[in-house]
Amino acid sequence: MKKVSIILFSIALTLLLQACSVQEKMSPQIFLDRLSKINTRLDFDTSEQFYEGNEFVCLISDINTNSYAFQISVNDSGDCKKISLAAEKTDEEAFDECVKSIIKVYAPDDDAEKVISSLCSNSNNNQKFQYYETQWHSYSFAAEKECRYFSVSSKKLVNESNVDLSLKPNDKIDF
Repeated sequence: MKKVSIILFSIALTLLLQACSVQEKMSPQIFLDRLSKINTRLDFDTSEQFYEGNEFVCLISDINTNSYAFQISVNDSGDCKKISLAAEKTDEEAFDECVKSIIKVYAPDDDAEKVISSLCSNSNNNQKFQYYETQWHSYSFAAEKECRYFSVSSKKLVNESNVDLSLKPNDKIDF
């Protein structure tokens, strides 16, 4: 009787924990659907969307006529592995709000405020490129005049490789 109770409890616990987990993998369309629920300033009714190979591109404007270009890289299974956002002539606050929404949808375990403050803190000090990493995501940010760029990639889905150093047979190293 005790074995049956333990087995039933284990099955129930497993099912309960699975129901509470956050879906890590999502298609570009699922990402955009979730983004539209979080950021109501974006106008998805007038968006233009298309695939080009393993890249999904979406052009969106917001209620203040700021324009955004999303480029979402997908793996062979169709899951978003990297999301890039670019904007020209967009006010800083609107861009940051869009970035915050992306982080909340794509990386809900990461603190969006902390990521944004780390990336954008030195953008006014002539540092054009900023990088930030968490356990499961890599972030980058670039700003110059009125142009802004942001990207987030999943360390689980993007295969990052180190460049192997090699010498050609005719290269010598003198010590």
